Amino acid sequence: MFRRPTDVPLAVDQTGLPPEMTHGLILAVCLGPLLEEGAVDPAFAFAMKMVGWNARPLGRKIPKNYATHLAEVFNEHVDDYITSGQDSRNKLEIEIAAKLGSSCGALYRVCEADGCNQQEGCGLRKLKYCPQCRMVFTYTSLLLTSTDFYCQTVYCSVKCQHAHWKVHKNFCCAPSQTEQPLPSQRALQESLSQMVETMCIHQRVKNLEQDQGLSPDAVPLEHTHGFEEPPL
Repeated sequence: MFRRPTDVPLAVDQTGLPPEMTHGLILAVCLGPLLEEGAVDPAFAFAMKMVGWNARPLGRKIPKNYATHLAEVFNEHVDDYITSGQDSRNKLEIEIAAKLGSSCGALYRVCEADGCNQQEGCGLRKLKYCPQCRMVFTYTSLLLTSTDFYCQTVYCSVKCQHAHWKVHKNFCCAPSQTEQPLPSQRALQESLSQMVETMCIHQRVKNLEQDQGLSPDAVPLEHTHGFEEPPL
């Protein structure tokens, strides 16, 4: 049973991430440099360090009510960052950049249509979502017995939805589809993907070295191709 935010490393952090990338290594190796480069928002980085897990869109990984709880805890740390006064931006600007929605994606979402920059919170109350784009699933557990709907892709108008359909139809309702991420979440996941790929290449070289009795420098890089990247 999920009871506390401290349960997260077991419930979520090990889902889709190799064990060697948990327990703070993700923050030290990826988050710090991304923050220095300006690739992640400082309020997001602050909250990430406080919660201690890889806060990302969760899709159907855990029950929605627990995902909502995780987002609320994360957002409380964003509020703490705002009240600390260390950032000169206004409150809404920071919230748009760093706060999470009910399934740990972006709280303030952007219209998905190409070329449209309409965003919730910026003169727009709420975006509409694709009516087919729902994750429907049932959990029977000690926590709940319910059917939850995850709204995936959002638009500011029917016009934008129609314009984006040729792209969206390729992944509409796909099991792997998740909520829209924050730009900071996207940057962090891309960095993690590159790290995992590099780790796999190095491990492949090491395995070839052990099998063939070769030094790492003697193994051509192209010999490391042809394996699948672990999912994040």
